[in-house]
Amino acid sequence: MASSTVLTSWADRLRTAVEGLHDRDALSPGLTRGAAIGELSLPGPELLSAVIKQAQLEERDGFITVPGRAAGLGVAEKSLTTVEAQLAKNPFAAPEAYELDDLRLGPRELAAAERAGRLLRLEGGVVVLPNAPALAMRELARLEQPFTTSQARQAWGTTRRVAIPLLEHLDARGWTRRWTGPSARSCAEAARWG
Repeated sequence: MASSTVLTSWADRLRTAVEGLHDRDALSPGLTRGAAIGELSLPGPELLSAVIKQAQLEERDGFITVPGRAAGLGVAEKSLTTVEAQLAKNPFAAPEAYELDDLRLGPRELAAAERAGRLLRLEGGVVVLPNAPALAMRELARLEQPFTTSQARQAWGTTRRVAIPLLEHLDARGWTRRWTGPSARSCAEAARWG
């Protein structure tokens, strides 16, 4: 193990590097372990955990970051707020790709918003609020079981572009189950959502 003085020096340098990264790039989830080891020129990767602890930082999802740091979106914040307001009014009217482009919400911004718990990204570039799956289940629980993809789409007042990835997300969580054929499903524990 390194001496107390060396450990403190590494911790100070790591904290400065992490805070500097967050200041330069509001979308950054933090510093990777590899970048931190390189930044500090550590003699071995096993020392990094002790340095992180000494620096009073945390490792989250493979990134070293400041504890309790709210993931900001910098200049994309206003655009995200616009999308959140639209989805709050109509949770299943996911913005089209061109609308996200017009708002300058690309993959990095959407990933940062998802990490912050403000959006949920589904397959096919579909973006909804994190509560959309629960809202979807409430609607599905009201349908006669089993239901079809078309019935789900109509209950949600949305398009197939949104309905299919949302149903696949619900299937993956075990909240819905497929029946014979790809278009028939039922709610798992429908009473829970009703």
